[in-house]
Amino acid sequence: MNTVGVVVEIKGKYAVVETERKSACDGCHKNADGQGCAMCHIFGGNTRVRTDAKNTAGAGVGDRVELESSSGRMLGYALLVFILPLVACLAAYFITAARVDGEAIPGAVALAVFVICFGAVAVISRTVISKRCDVEIVKIVDKSF
Repeated sequence: MNTVGVVVEIKGKYAVVETERKSACDGCHKNADGQGCAMCHIFGGNTRVRTDAKNTAGAGVGDRVELESSSGRMLGYALLVFILPLVACLAAYFITAARVDGEAIPGAVALAVFVICFGAVAVISRTVISKRCDVEIVKIVDKSF
């Protein structure tokens, strides 16, 4: 996955790059003027995001750069955050419902598993994923002067 951003800070062999986060509203007819609709604003449409990137191209502050990240790894992160808690929640519900009469206990177990999954994802994110640098500057698009 490739995107373009601007280097805002250099930290040793890494650079902090600011990119424009694309929203789902990019193709919407209400976004023709660039302002978006109410849903864009509610869900945080076009906002700027900062990320650390390996500075293999030797970019400097103010340079416009092309960033590359592994699509497979980003897909894995999305699965970890969105799909795993949902699948675990459903599995917990159906396993508990098969063993216990009623719906209150299976519902409570499913909710507890859902919360535990999000807690586990938060811990994994803070301890493992945040220490990785999955983004790399592959080329300088515009050099600042």
